[in-house]
Amino acid sequence: MYVRDLKASPYAELCGSKQHQRVLELFAREACAVMGLPKESPLHLGVLAGCRVLPASMRMLKLMQSKGIDWASLGAGMQTELQLGPDLQFHSVFICPISREQSSPENPPVWLPCGHVICRQSMMKLVRTNSRFKCPYCPIDVHMEQVKYINFM
Repeated sequence: MYVRDLKASPYAELCGSKQHQRVLELFAREACAVMGLPKESPLHLGVLAGCRVLPASMRMLKLMQSKGIDWASLGAGMQTELQLGPDLQFHSVFICPISREQSSPENPPVWLPCGHVICRQSMMKLVRTNSRFKCPYCPIDVHMEQVKYINFM
């Protein structure tokens, strides 16, 4: 209808050079949402997350060096929580690393005090006497009272 006279179209501003990039980004975001894909590449998100936590990691490294602690000697045993911001929160679907099943309201993920996350059914298979069990990934002994349920819905 407006092919011959685009300037008369109510959508003329969307075809201008100022809005072209915005329209492209909007289209890409909506197309990815329809197809169930992330709008950003995983590599971009990984680099962005790394850049956000780098200053805090460097401060921690300097603090540890001032106390005479060698970062490399800790191996994978050092765990700390670093905030990435609300735009890097993506865990709406959780797959249990033990059972390889997707969590559900009937089988929610549980957060262990050591920081590892597994599904409730997998945790129940690990429970020994006195409501205690060992984390399947580290040598931490966990009591059922220490477990926190993660509300993901």
